[in-house]
Amino acid sequence: MIFQPGAWVKGLLYSMAMACALCASATAPASISHVDKPVFNDENTVGALSEFYHPPGIKGYLVYPRDTMTYRPEGGPANNWENYFVIKTIGEIPKDHAVPLPVGLTSFKVHGPDYQMAYQPHFSPDGQYLSYKLSQHLYGHDPSTLHLLNLKTLEVTTVDEWNSYWPEAWSPDCRYVLFFRGDFIYGAKGHAPRQSWVYDRFTKKRSEVIQTDYYAGDAWLRNTLVYTGSRKYGEQVLSPLFLYDPLQPRPRTCLLDDALYPAPSPDGKRIAAFSGDTKGIRRKAAPSRRPTLMKGDQAPLKLFALDGSTPVTLATGLDSYSTMLLWSPNSKHLYIIARRDTDEKHSKVSVTEYTMGKPVQNRVTGSLVFLRGLQSDSYFDFQALKITNDNRYLIYYVSEDTPTSHNGIPDISFLHVKGMNLADGTSVDIAKVLHRSTVDWFDESARNK
Repeated sequence: MIFQPGAWVKGLLYSMAMACALCASATAPASISHVDKPVFNDENTVGALSEFYHPPGIKGYLVYPRDTMTYRPEGGPANNWENYFVIKTIGEIPKDHAVPLPVGLTSFKVHGPDYQMAYQPHFSPDGQYLSYKLSQHLYGHDPSTLHLLNLKTLEVTTVDEWNSYWPEAWSPDCRYVLFFRGDFIYGAKGHAPRQSWVYDRFTKKRSEVIQTDYYAGDAWLRNTLVYTGSRKYGEQVLSPLFLYDPLQPRPRTCLLDDALYPAPSPDGKRIAAFSGDTKGIRRKAAPSRRPTLMKGDQAPLKLFALDGSTPVTLATGLDSYSTMLLWSPNSKHLYIIARRDTDEKHSKVSVTEYTMGKPVQNRVTGSLVFLRGLQSDSYFDFQALKITNDNRYLIYYVSEDTPTSHNGIPDISFLHVKGMNLADGTSVDIAKVLHRSTVDWFDESARNK
């Protein structure tokens, strides 16, 4: 998934930003500890209140957090609860499926008594690992711990103990994990700069990539990290695009003088980004010294080839802050998922497909209108997850808040996981799960070449 941070930042609780910033500035422990193996529990009670629909043509694994919390009538937890992650099989999975788990509904406990919240599960690209976070505070006010679960051996490795709430990202070969420390919500007292780190699963070592107040996106270009720095010229902040090789961290290569939210293609040949750069990619030691480009948040969306050829302008007038970019697994299609608020209660998401070629062709594949969530964080009321391997569906979720009591539990929120047919724009239901955090999808459809 190409994560678009603007959708996450908007509306975050001020107290959450304060606490994360203050805690993340502390010194991290010198050593990394291990936690106990999670205990499998096949009781379907953990999946209570969930519904699964198994639409034809969609098959894969859905992972989502679940807990045994109950609520007092006046609100708030009424018991000491346990946190689980649930992996649900959707559709008929081939026998040589990638995820080394039994087909069906599998749940496992992921914490001891010191943790109150388990959240943000992410499958590794090969389906062999699950990364997730634990927090000692119900609403994530404390720094989180980041863990990797081997789904075959059930061994758990603790990657970081001062982790930010920003989601991590796996390299395509699953060797590296990009993760974040610090907080970069402007206006928060005790603001801690954003710190990007890379964890090497082979050597079990961590290395800091960059520390900056300005965030404009990080992504993996094959096994090299593409990240944005920051250069301020008076009131203007530019975001040079750099390459970071974990095996050769110095020197670093500058690709573009200014770019926001880079989205490299899976084959490593192209990068889509919001940029005013007109010359294309030029590998050099440092960016230009003068701000000759327009500000990134006003820049068009462009397609850059790694061979240095002239960039192609794909779209103008998009809000880079609320636009997501997803590539098809075969790198032949780029999907621009643009969100805008239509009134005080509703938002509209439009999906446009760009097909690689000469020239690049585009078509609107579909749109949807949804009721914005009552929760303060807009990242939770819509998120695009994956393009399926066969390029037929966009997997996404939208939230549904129920302000009335449900079985004695007030103000329940659900996530509706859906698949948008990229041929005609229609959507089908995949699952409905309790809203505890984000969910993730591992696709098992046949890969198109």
